[in-house]
Amino acid sequence: MKPSIQLLTFLFVLLIVGASPALSQVGGSSVMIYNQAKPGSEDNSVGSALEQALIKGLEDKYPCVDWMSDQTLADAIQKLREQELKTGELDEKALAELGKSVGATYIIIVRVITMPNGQTMVSARVIDGKGASMVADQMEQATGNDAAYKAAQSVAQKLLQDLAGKFRGECDAHWTGTITYSQKTERERDETGLDKSHYTLSEKYDQTVEVTLQPMAKGGKVNFFTNGFESMTMSRVSRKHNNHYESNLIEVGSEACRQRGANPYRKQYKSTSRKIVDERGEKTETLPVSITVYTDTGRYRVKVATPELFIKKTETNDQLRDFCVPQTDHEDKPSERTELSSYFDFDGQVDPKNPNVLTGKHVVGELNTRQGMITWNLRLMQPKKKK
Repeated sequence: MKPSIQLLTFLFVLLIVGASPALSQVGGSSVMIYNQAKPGSEDNSVGSALEQALIKGLEDKYPCVDWMSDQTLADAIQKLREQELKTGELDEKALAELGKSVGATYIIIVRVITMPNGQTMVSARVIDGKGASMVADQMEQATGNDAAYKAAQSVAQKLLQDLAGKFRGECDAHWTGTITYSQKTERERDETGLDKSHYTLSEKYDQTVEVTLQPMAKGGKVNFFTNGFESMTMSRVSRKHNNHYESNLIEVGSEACRQRGANPYRKQYKSTSRKIVDERGEKTETLPVSITVYTDTGRYRVKVATPELFIKKTETNDQLRDFCVPQTDHEDKPSERTELSSYFDFDGQVDPKNPNVLTGKHVVGELNTRQGMITWNLRLMQPKKKK
């Protein structure tokens, strides 16, 4: 596959690395890898090889590594991508702000650029997540695909050596993973009455909370008691609210009309009424997630705080009555409200064959009324024993 000349596509992976032997972990180090590579290209494969070498090195040498999906910050990544395409430059300060929002102490920027002469430049730079100052920088050039992959491995190893002093030490066991909670309604009505009236209704309601646990980046705390333990983990909690409601009513009939100086007559009329309601709100905060495991029953309970949500609402009403004297009416009613911060919780049974993984799904209700769903995928990260 022939490499492209310039690669300006983003792949985001968040890794969190902590180092402390205490039960309470605060201010642990974290790393965000920002890999510029065009999907499907040979250079993308080279960049992925560098990324995987970094990940393996972190796993082997620094066992507290939290894995998070590259879709975690898809919206924010897209904004950075659009900005870079406009200017042709990577705004490292904006990238540092994004890293700071998820608690990243350091950001690693991976670049793979193929020159017109076929030579590939493989580089990785580490910047500070607070001030965007450079911490480390490694680069190698290679000719040919095999040499590019070797250069990626070499750059990764050198960068890990540069960061060795930053990640020295061990960390506590901690929970990581994702939780999603949603309430949804989807319903349609289409009815024709005996009087030939026609009524339609459409409603789509969706309120979703997406949670990404960030224990080492934001700090965590473990409380042990006689029957188990409770882990408090600071997490990135995003709450979104969308609601669209639309109804239409058409009525037909006839009425007696009479104009001045003319004979009376009957007129066929049609009356239409339309109502549209739109509601939107979105907010992200760092909030605690509580995971409690009970040793006697093997049950666990998870409790998640949700942020306060500011919602904007627009209601539009239109009416048209084609009577003897036509009548029209239009009304817009904007409004705002605040839904207070709250929480949701759920429980489950620990699998004795795999006690470090908590996964499950709860679904209650039907979509045509109101359906609630919780899905979770959590795992307990524990330091590896020294050899």
